[in-house]
Amino acid sequence: MQKVTTAEMRKINQNKVFRLIYEERRIARIDLAGRLNISLPTITQNLKELEDANLIERNGVFQSTGGRKPQVITCVSNAKIAIGVEISKDMLRLVAVDLYGDVVKRDCLPNEYRNDENYYRELAGHVSAFCESLRISQKRILGVGIAIQGLVSQDGTTVLYGKILGSAGVRLEDFSRHIGLPCLMSHNVEAAAYAELWYSKDLKDAIYISLSGYLGGALIINRKIHKGPDLQGGLIEHLNIHSGGIPCYCGRSGCFTAYCSANVLLKGTGDSYSSFFNKLRNGDKKRHARWKTYLDDLARAIHNLHMVVDCDVILGGHIAPYLTAEDLGYLDEKLGIHEEYGPSKSFMRIGHSDPDNSACGGALPFIKQFLESI
Repeated sequence: MQKVTTAEMRKINQNKVFRLIYEERRIARIDLAGRLNISLPTITQNLKELEDANLIERNGVFQSTGGRKPQVITCVSNAKIAIGVEISKDMLRLVAVDLYGDVVKRDCLPNEYRNDENYYRELAGHVSAFCESLRISQKRILGVGIAIQGLVSQDGTTVLYGKILGSAGVRLEDFSRHIGLPCLMSHNVEAAAYAELWYSKDLKDAIYISLSGYLGGALIINRKIHKGPDLQGGLIEHLNIHSGGIPCYCGRSGCFTAYCSANVLLKGTGDSYSSFFNKLRNGDKKRHARWKTYLDDLARAIHNLHMVVDCDVILGGHIAPYLTAEDLGYLDEKLGIHEEYGPSKSFMRIGHSDPDNSACGGALPFIKQFLESI
């Protein structure tokens, strides 16, 4: 077995100290020593180094149990920031997240996607202006995560399939050479699923369904997003739910997305999400009929998915925040929950409700990398 050097042991101890402060959020020096079984002098030295790096701070005192009150040690949550950008057909969503993944700033800009050099320069300009608005040193910005509507290669360098945007063949370099910061690129729905994993620490296996403009999904197995060798793992949007049904943009007919995307739900109504659901909840009969049909098709797809992969189903995306307990109860009824041959309990839940989940998920890998590097 290879012997650990003194320098490596110091690095290991420092990471342990920082991670415990990070996870507990508020902790005393004596508790760090006891929990980690590290001597107080070593803890003190690590705290000094972390404080000098502006990663931790003293933040008040705990109540005394006798003697001197112990100082509260906390993580400086905004010591480092990551930027996330979601690119859709006609807009950009930008977020800045701190070390806990909390959004410290967000913006949404109308911006029609074009696969040309001018667009990538424009996008870099928007990112630059957004970063400047944070009023922090660029050294504190870890990088920019691009979440795009399109299947991205395993190595994250190329959009392999991008029919919605017309982005097939786009490379990470198209973004990074103008942005001037480290960049990552991911499929927008996989980024949203990554955010779900980040914000739900107890999540292990799940089918994630993004009920957004274009429906999408991801399969989570053992806290990892399963893609498969051909990147088709989790592409539930093209599950066939109506044989010979409505044509889909993929070239087939009857796909899940052709019935349960938010664009389909709102088509022809002239409604935004909020106006549709306000009218629905206030008794509008046409929208009620449309919503019932939507839920019926959603239940059909969920049933088929759950029969193949018996795990939780997480409903996310722009429609998810508008779902009520009554809606979930209706889905449970359609899925035969508690029936003799049906599931014994509901396996659905509403995901982390943030309209910028995909942008957050694009940024969060930078936070993870940084936390592991300390």
